[in-house]
Amino acid sequence: MYTWDDLDVAFIVSTGRTGTQKLAGIFSKVCDRVDSRHEPSPDMFDLGTDYARGRIPFKRALGDFLAARDHICSEVHAAGLDYYIESNNNLGLLIPVMRGPFGRRKIIHVVRDGRDFVRSAYSKTVPSATSGGVKGLFLTDEDPRPRLQAPDFAEDPYGERWNRMSRFEKLCWLWVKLDGMICHAIAGDPMAITVKFEDIFDEGRGYRGLWDIVEFLGLRARMTVGPERVHKLMSVKENRTERYLIPRWPEWTSVQMEQFQQIAGEHMGMHGYQL
Repeated sequence: MYTWDDLDVAFIVSTGRTGTQKLAGIFSKVCDRVDSRHEPSPDMFDLGTDYARGRIPFKRALGDFLAARDHICSEVHAAGLDYYIESNNNLGLLIPVMRGPFGRRKIIHVVRDGRDFVRSAYSKTVPSATSGGVKGLFLTDEDPRPRLQAPDFAEDPYGERWNRMSRFEKLCWLWVKLDGMICHAIAGDPMAITVKFEDIFDEGRGYRGLWDIVEFLGLRARMTVGPERVHKLMSVKENRTERYLIPRWPEWTSVQMEQFQQIAGEHMGMHGYQL
């Protein structure tokens, strides 16, 4: 019987809007005997949010998680591979659950400037079946998925004013909440690292964040191409937002800047981002 104990496993987690789909594709292309996937089905959104809200206990979440990924374990073994990498922002809410069943697991936490997350998330749209146009994702009335909200958490300081907050403010809150939960879950874990989005994808920085991940996961010896080929693949833009609904943060209104500072300023400073 195939088990996870015979595989090296790595999970790439984030708040979303951080290019993790690109990372999964890169490792699939340039590494030998590695199965790298982005948000395989089921994508764990419902399990993660239910667990974060305290609707299901740890033991059930663990059982559901393993049942949802058993087929992947079998597929990786059957293909003769020995390393599994999954990039999935929904797993950021399940880190305590993932810690148990994977003896050789590592976690990569990708963090992005919260201002860029808010702009990208605010601009993400999907087709609307009712209007024929598009509706915004992330906390709009027609959001097809039940995102976390401040009232889900009894001690959250924004719980009482949530219904009076703008969509912009809610997205600021969402970035802090999701990233904060990841930071808390991996604190003190030697098998987890945090890497900045900007270091991973900035050609001017030599994609140094990507190489930090490669070294941490022990993938250097598995690479089938040289750095120049890797950099060429990294330079190809994928899954990028084509039309933004709000400008880059230097052009935000003074009200937006003040709102972001109030909600997310402290968390930004924790990661070394300058406001």
